[in-house]
Amino acid sequence: MRLPYLITCAALILPLGSVSASTSTQDQSVFINSTQDHQSSPTGLSLDAILQEYWDLTDEEWERYKLLKPIAQALGQYQVEPTPLELLGIYARSETERQRYALRYVQRMDQYVAGSLVFQRTVSAVQREFYKNTPMIDVNLLNKARNIDFTENDTVAVFVNVVEPCLACDVAIRKAIMQVEKYGIKLDVFFNSLDDNLIQSFATSTIPPQFVVDGRIRLAANPDYIDRYQIPLPTAFISRNGGNYEAHDLDI
Repeated sequence: MRLPYLITCAALILPLGSVSASTSTQDQSVFINSTQDHQSSPTGLSLDAILQEYWDLTDEEWERYKLLKPIAQALGQYQVEPTPLELLGIYARSETERQRYALRYVQRMDQYVAGSLVFQRTVSAVQREFYKNTPMIDVNLLNKARNIDFTENDTVAVFVNVVEPCLACDVAIRKAIMQVEKYGIKLDVFFNSLDDNLIQSFATSTIPPQFVVDGRIRLAANPDYIDRYQIPLPTAFISRNGGNYEAHDLDI
């Protein structure tokens, strides 16, 4: 009852061409290549020739791989079919042969992994450029689901004091920035000084530069307006969908 198993094991260790001609028709069927192995590419080269060249195998090595492939398929339950180098390495006839296939396999894998990483970085860069004007999340629908009546067309204006230390101003700006992040609204920050150094110091410590670059936050110096209307600092207003400004609660 174990004769077919012994015949199969013998085929693994015998050199190519040593299989007896008396092998039954059923046993010989495992050595027949599928029609897929003989398909041709658009260039006229057979798929066998292309794969053999890619894996850097001699004619003798390729023929041995084709002999071993159906045997391995019959013995193993592979979710991913072994590569020619893996299969030849598994059934290597000497340690030297096994080392040679292992080195060649590592070289091919290194080439594949390095190329995959470079390509993935390229895909990510292309995606960022392709979708740069397309928001990943519809903030209007998200705000509606939260029962918040903010939309991306709303703008919050916060007036702050940069002339004197103002902890409340720092807190107000941070709350406003959280609303920009959470609700997708825009933010205008008005300073009570024209001093670039004061403005730069305040902005650097409290405002994410990327929000300024992408236009979600705009900075303006308007001390005259603040003085004229005696606006207490800090103070926040909101313009809904481009309408008139009204008092705004930064704790929402």
